[in-house]
Amino acid sequence: MIYLDNASGIPLLNEVKENINNNLDYCYNPSASYSKGQLITSEIYKTREIIANTFNANPNNVIFTSGATEANNLAIFGYKQKRENRYNIGYLGFEHNSVIKPLKYLKKQGYKLVKLSYNDIVNDIDKVIEELKRKDISFLILNHIYSGIGILLPLEKIVKVIKNEIPRIYIHIDAAQSFMKVDLKINNIDSISVSGHKIGALQGIGALILKNNQLISPFIIGGKQNFSMRGGTENILGILSFRDALGVWNNNKENFRKKIFDLNIYFRKQFEAIFANNNKVKIITPNIHYSNNIVTIAMKDILSEHVIRYLDEENIMISSSSTCSDLNYIPPFLNTVNLEKYFYNGIIRISFSAFNKREQIDTFFNKFKGALEYF
Repeated sequence: MIYLDNASGIPLLNEVKENINNNLDYCYNPSASYSKGQLITSEIYKTREIIANTFNANPNNVIFTSGATEANNLAIFGYKQKRENRYNIGYLGFEHNSVIKPLKYLKKQGYKLVKLSYNDIVNDIDKVIEELKRKDISFLILNHIYSGIGILLPLEKIVKVIKNEIPRIYIHIDAAQSFMKVDLKINNIDSISVSGHKIGALQGIGALILKNNQLISPFIIGGKQNFSMRGGTENILGILSFRDALGVWNNNKENFRKKIFDLNIYFRKQFEAIFANNNKVKIITPNIHYSNNIVTIAMKDILSEHVIRYLDEENIMISSSSTCSDLNYIPPFLNTVNLEKYFYNGIIRISFSAFNKREQIDTFFNKFKGALEYF
């Protein structure tokens, strides 16, 4: 089986699998005052410290969630609960559904959404700042990597300029795709969401990293877990799997990143060689500001689902532009890349991890050519 859908989630790392049985012994409530409970509390805090160090953040501002979806919701609605009056929200328009759907909900409540220009935010930041000021934007939400198309925003440069000009603006970053693959610091960012299964931990664990935990309020209220920012007994097994996956990445980060970069370059070269004279298939991931782990392809007058199922029968797993999308979903980034409409229903995404190999890419292209000929 060839797995090329790593943007949806990396299969469990071997080290995570090996430690699961040992981690099952941590079955006591971490809120308890007896020694076994306090031991678990200590392990949870160690995981907090590892995540905090990644972003240059305070460990006490790492809030464990069920994943990046909940973390995004906590940032969006937590900020709303802290504010008495409605305000304006800036975004690009092709974020993950865990961002788009909460924003649409807020729009129905009377909040104003302001869609910013991708071209401006990467090429003319002064124009964006003018718009943020003119539209009186209080909350800005961006993805580090836009997973549907593989765009990588040069975020640290962008947020530094914005914060220098508009210090009051709250900036939230969805870093689920970029976590551990690309460096990011919280210096000019107010909150960052991450997800464990994107780096080979168990599903159902993520975190919201805050610069200042006084800027949002919790919307899951219960016990004093997570510094009273997210009530409920912690997902101990998930958190410990997060710790184990982070240990693997910290020990191999540069090697992993190089492997992913090499796979991306090899894939693009192979694509150019195979489809040089074919105008019915094209890479629509940009040639600049792109993530090394994602390549998105558009096919003319071919349904993506047909190709995905064809390749699945050949034991190759890929996805459409996003696995978290609804049926009949038209990716909103298509206008950004000026794609003709007869490509709209033929968007597929190939995403690598450090555990893929060049031979798997060769096999993909061999079977992919067969799918194009068949359909």
